[in-house]
Amino acid sequence: MRLNGLSKIPSESRAEVLRRAEMDLVTRLTAAVVAYPLLLLLLRLATPICADHPAAYWEATAAIALAVLVRVSLFVFRKQLYARGRMWIVVPLLLSMVLSAGTTGLLYLDVMKSYGLSNWTFTFMMMWLLGISAGSTISFTPSFSLLSLQLGLLFGPAIPYEFLTSAPHDLSLGLATLAFAQFLILQGHRLHGMYWDLLSDRALEVRRTQELEAAKTAAERAQEQLRYQATHDILTGVMNRAGILGVCGRELERAVRLQTSLGLLMIDLDHFKQVNDRFGHLGGDEALRCIAERIASNLRSYDALGRYGGEEFLIVLPSCELEQAAIAAERIRESIEANPVPLGRAAAKITASFGVTVLDAENDTEQRQLIARADAALYEAKRSGRNCVAMQPPRSATVCLFPARGQVA
Repeated sequence: MRLNGLSKIPSESRAEVLRRAEMDLVTRLTAAVVAYPLLLLLLRLATPICADHPAAYWEATAAIALAVLVRVSLFVFRKQLYARGRMWIVVPLLLSMVLSAGTTGLLYLDVMKSYGLSNWTFTFMMMWLLGISAGSTISFTPSFSLLSLQLGLLFGPAIPYEFLTSAPHDLSLGLATLAFAQFLILQGHRLHGMYWDLLSDRALEVRRTQELEAAKTAAERAQEQLRYQATHDILTGVMNRAGILGVCGRELERAVRLQTSLGLLMIDLDHFKQVNDRFGHLGGDEALRCIAERIASNLRSYDALGRYGGEEFLIVLPSCELEQAAIAAERIRESIEANPVPLGRAAAKITASFGVTVLDAENDTEQRQLIARADAALYEAKRSGRNCVAMQPPRSATVCLFPARGQVA
């Protein structure tokens, strides 16, 4: 079975559209097959065929019952059968068509031969075939070839008989039946075209929607990447100067509003120029990445780390008092000192100096005041021999080392 109109569908969507159309075809035919048992009942009530030709009638009943069973089974197991291959749908479907439509066409011929073409027989049979054929025209819209086969099985036995009889009434009936069949074929062809035009439009719409979604996702991903690059340092992966200052400003406003503490650490790697001179700038870049990772591993999940300058880092510590911030700085300092950075076959022993301060909620209205105190504490740490932590308390001009010289932290 080949569904006409498939060429109108975009190539990348044809397999899915074909599957949906054939599933739709099975559903339509299963719903339409109920007409055959009803017409058998009407035939029995309107004519004496059951008494005159019991064998033919009950054979037809058995054939149509088998066709109904095949259609219902196809509908129930359509997904499993289609997954095994299209022939598992096509062959049983054709078998059910031959049983139902072929049996009906032969019964139509048998009634005409047995009871003549009286007005009541003609009216009854035409109403019978009108109901089946009209339903078939709608049901078979996904496949015009199957519609043609269905109509051929229905009218094929009777039309030649009507033309071969000598009575003028029979000839006129044959012409009327042929014209009716031609009308159904033309109508089915029109509906078939409309069906596949609609499927084509839907497939194109789905494709366009997918393309728009893909473009939207790509644009969002690019925008997110640009946003990330605008706020993060490409070398170390931590926030850049703009990013960390933005976080510092937001945390300062929140701390002032909620009357909570806020700690700030400024870090400068000691004599880092020597690392660049010895290992080259690529080695220096690798050292910066390792130091940034080591600092980040010693922070809380809600702390913020950023690269403030060449080898300077800035850390924002929400809800952190001065002593707690100093303890955190000392922990990071010890981690950097105790773990030399592997660079090729050698290792660079790197130390860092720390300046620590906390927010003065009443006097610090701008982040530059907070950063200025941290910078002053960092300068004192470097002036005191480097590789140490210095604190600058709010409202104090005195900078002190942490831990104090001669004491154990």
